[in-house]
Amino acid sequence: MAEEEKKSKPLPGLQDWVKSQKIANVIRIIINVLILPGLVFWIMGMKLNTLVGWMQGFFFMVFTMVSLIVLHDAIVDSQVGYLDGKWELKAGEGGREPEAHKNHWHRVPTEPLILGLIAAAIGFFALWLYTWLSSSITFPVSEWLILSLSGLIVFFPTWIITRFWIKRHLANELASFTTALSRPKQEKSEPFLRYFLWEHALPWAIILGILNLGINLKGFSENQLADGVITAGDLTYSVWITALVLLVWMFISASGQVRADVHLGRVEKGRSISTIILIINPIVIPIAAGAMVYIPALIMGVTSLSIWFCTIVVIIDAIIVGLIGRWVGILWGKDKEFTKLEESKR
Repeated sequence: MAEEEKKSKPLPGLQDWVKSQKIANVIRIIINVLILPGLVFWIMGMKLNTLVGWMQGFFFMVFTMVSLIVLHDAIVDSQVGYLDGKWELKAGEGGREPEAHKNHWHRVPTEPLILGLIAAAIGFFALWLYTWLSSSITFPVSEWLILSLSGLIVFFPTWIITRFWIKRHLANELASFTTALSRPKQEKSEPFLRYFLWEHALPWAIILGILNLGINLKGFSENQLADGVITAGDLTYSVWITALVLLVWMFISASGQVRADVHLGRVEKGRSISTIILIINPIVIPIAAGAMVYIPALIMGVTSLSIWFCTIVVIIDAIIVGLIGRWVGILWGKDKEFTKLEESKR
């Protein structure tokens, strides 16, 4: 009985879905703000948490990146929600022509990035002004208070920036998406390598590079401050955990995004990916990445490493492994979606 009522219940329309995304947006930001301050200022060490320079770097990293990531997820989740029948386009909710769907990142305009940079610059200047006025390099308050305040300072501007974009643009973008779905697909999809390069590789390489610059510069500085030296083991652990986390994150993100691109005719069916690869990847790749760092260091008898060397190594690791995760996620996601399409035709 409950299932029948659920089936007969009308689906929310586009405007109702956009309203729900304003709430989901808050949840996404809270998750990101909890992860980044927790990772950078707590898990990675607390000895440098009250230094103004680290706070400035933190603001710059979060303001410029979180808005882009959150809006990317809002678009992907909304498209997947439509494909899964969670909302529908009702009469009178038409949109623009579908040209904007040539590249996913064209649908996340420069507004969030520009507003994020402005907010980052304000935070940077405010902290510099505080340092100049107080003639001190540290805040005269506890580390936990700084951590709490940093989360609040980041949350509200990021929420305003992303809510502004969702309210003003998301409905048109999704209406355009449904219009594109209703039209005949392209006769021939664009080359897969070009699709992967512009839609996935370049944008995410930049994002992952910036995020890992901020995270690992702080982390390795903490290692050196706490132990007096950065060992090969410290670097190996960072490489391993970074590879594991990004492999899973990029796989999930890419497998969702490519589902819509299958329906838009942007990717062809191509070769399938076996289940064994899905199982082996998160086990073998992080271990291999760590071994590639630890074994040469062990052979050469390296006893200490520099902060910048370690940071650059982890950035390279993050970009390479992150893009492997996206590649595998694309192959798996499109296989799954093509299988669904074939089953629906039977």
